[in-house]
Amino acid sequence: MRMCIKVWGVYFSGALLCQLLLPAFPEDFFAFPVNGALVLLAVTGLWVLRKERPASPAVRLLSSPSTTCILLALLVLSCLTLGLASSPSPSSWWFFFLFTALTLHLLMVFYAGAFRRRPHRLRFILIHGGLLLALLGSFAGAPDTAEWRLPVDKKRPTRQAYTPQNGKIYLPHSLQLKDFDVTYYPNGLPQDFRADLLLDQTEDIALSVNHPYALSLTDDLYLVDYEHTPEPRFCIVQLVRQPWKYVLGTGIWLLLGGCLLLFVQGLPQGMTVRREKAEKGGRP
Repeated sequence: MRMCIKVWGVYFSGALLCQLLLPAFPEDFFAFPVNGALVLLAVTGLWVLRKERPASPAVRLLSSPSTTCILLALLVLSCLTLGLASSPSPSSWWFFFLFTALTLHLLMVFYAGAFRRRPHRLRFILIHGGLLLALLGSFAGAPDTAEWRLPVDKKRPTRQAYTPQNGKIYLPHSLQLKDFDVTYYPNGLPQDFRADLLLDQTEDIALSVNHPYALSLTDDLYLVDYEHTPEPRFCIVQLVRQPWKYVLGTGIWLLLGGCLLLFVQGLPQGMTVRREKAEKGGRP
């Protein structure tokens, strides 16, 4: 335990120094194919390390329960700090070091338990594999995620979109507003709204709140706002690009499947016996 604390103490001290001394985290640098290459390197490198040197200090460190406790505690503290302050941000050196450590640890735990005989092995694979894919989809896929907003009106088709930093770009598809409908609550507040759009001046599409339109396998259109007048002349459409969303979605479904098996099968027998003994010992 002491050695584990020392190693991770040095590691996260380096992370803190990078956060304080280095320029902003270069998120664009880790976009595809760099993130894909790093994921492939981690998956194959840890597999070879565990097969060739299963008793090495690195393998014991990354598969240690103490590492689990340390990383989860740091994750909780970091998320609490993120909720109370603007620094560090999710795209920062600190979170890069933290999520890298979490990914390597979870990958080593998955290797340690998924390929040996054990009770409820399928449940273990679903839960840990789902967590791993969800983490990779959100962490490794973050540099490839992008969003733009387009003001779409009835007068003419537009391709001009704006980035969150107010930069202008021109998209390969054009949009034009054909019709807009708003449903109101009795108190006059908007309840729901829907837009009928013309895509590339040839295809009619419909957008409504929480019902995006799949422009491609990676791009989705969302209706986010409109001109708040009795007869809106324009609406705001958001284009979200998420190439790793299927990795994230697969991980979430696997995790849900594992949790369902956990609910049906219950705790492992050893854990159940220990819990019963603990409850008996606590009785007066």
